[in-house]
Amino acid sequence: MTQHATNTTTSAAGRLAIGTLVLFALPSMTLQLMRGPAFGILPSLYAEKFGLSLTSIAGLLLILRLIDGVTDIGIGYASDRTQDGFFGRKAWMLIGTLLTAASIFMLYVPPAGATLTYLSVWFFLAYLAWTLIEVPYSAWGTELTRDYRERSRLAVARQVFTVGGSVLLIVIPLLPFLPSRRITFETLHVVAWTVAIILPLSVLAAARFVPRGQSLERNHSHTLRELWLSARESPAFQRYLAAYAIQEFGVGAFGALAFIYIDSYLGIGIYISAAYAITIIGGWAGLAWWGRALGKGEKHRIWALTAFAAGGLHMLNALLTPGTALMFLAISLVFQFFVMACEAVPMAIIGDLVDHNLMRRGANRAGQYAALAMAARKAFLGLGAAAGLAIAGWFHFAPGQKLYSPEAVIGVKLAYVALPALSLFATGLIMWNFPLNARRQDIIRRRIARRG
Repeated sequence: MTQHATNTTTSAAGRLAIGTLVLFALPSMTLQLMRGPAFGILPSLYAEKFGLSLTSIAGLLLILRLIDGVTDIGIGYASDRTQDGFFGRKAWMLIGTLLTAASIFMLYVPPAGATLTYLSVWFFLAYLAWTLIEVPYSAWGTELTRDYRERSRLAVARQVFTVGGSVLLIVIPLLPFLPSRRITFETLHVVAWTVAIILPLSVLAAARFVPRGQSLERNHSHTLRELWLSARESPAFQRYLAAYAIQEFGVGAFGALAFIYIDSYLGIGIYISAAYAITIIGGWAGLAWWGRALGKGEKHRIWALTAFAAGGLHMLNALLTPGTALMFLAISLVFQFFVMACEAVPMAIIGDLVDHNLMRRGANRAGQYAALAMAARKAFLGLGAAAGLAIAGWFHFAPGQKLYSPEAVIGVKLAYVALPALSLFATGLIMWNFPLNARRQDIIRRRIARRG
């Protein structure tokens, strides 16, 4: 059994200190700054500037996501095997930070005449770099605290800084030396420099000042067979993966089509920054509200209720016609208020599942469980993005046109509106009766403590 001291992590009441929350969550801001354009904007920019078809990019994203899911599991496994070594999980994050700084420039500042092959190579390397950061990062978070409520605080803190990354994405296009207020490749050049500077500093600060947390084990049986058995024998983990994957399928379609829907179909690209600002206001308001609710209620029920509400609100986008900016912004504001909980709660629940496995099988599989969740997330984000772009392409929707046929309008609304809304409804149904609640987690935590 191994255990790392955490007395500097918590207050006398057993709560994580504010400084610990801030320093740990800080890298999430830059991770969001680089992810946002990659998933939601880059496909459209490459299609417009280099003449790549949406269906080709959709196929590429699907293949890369599936490959990335395999690397997630490998890095999660390696992270668990080396959790007690020099610098532990933090070392993986530092390596990923260096690779990110290099790959982000090649992806966001492409040469003239960039091809689908160029996009494929650098997207793959960028995905690998981000995985080296995100899998150990998520696993590390499960070990900072084993308290049901504190994990919610930690997840909300990460989400607050994630929204902060979206703030940077709004501010950068407004810089006076940029030629346009739209997000263009010139904008992404600035994003690349910002990531290359801020990400290493924030990761170094977290690695230096935030403790490792607790890694409690009775054995070190970290084999793929043991991982398979632990996941197969846990209906709770299977239910969690199903809900998370289906939700992210819808998020993938939403993210891939959002810029296209706003800029090309609605024709309100000049309001892109306003739309981002609205979603940030709604997001921070939602985090403040649902953060308090998570301190009292059950995480899985809050996830389910907010998924139902967000799905219903998103369906209202089907009523919009070109030029309807005000209604779009109003829907986005309230939608983001609810969907923030859907984004934060999965990060809070994964630690409870890790503890459940630790109690039953004696092994801390934080990295492997985080990797499986992330692999499912990425694979279904890719499937959702590919499905959304493919549906829009099948209905002959192409970005940048002045007028669209009724067939093209149906296609873009199926991709942008229907897929995300139905995914959210399904997620709510799956999570409503999730078996791990606050009472059961408290029992699990006390059993782990007694065995320790």
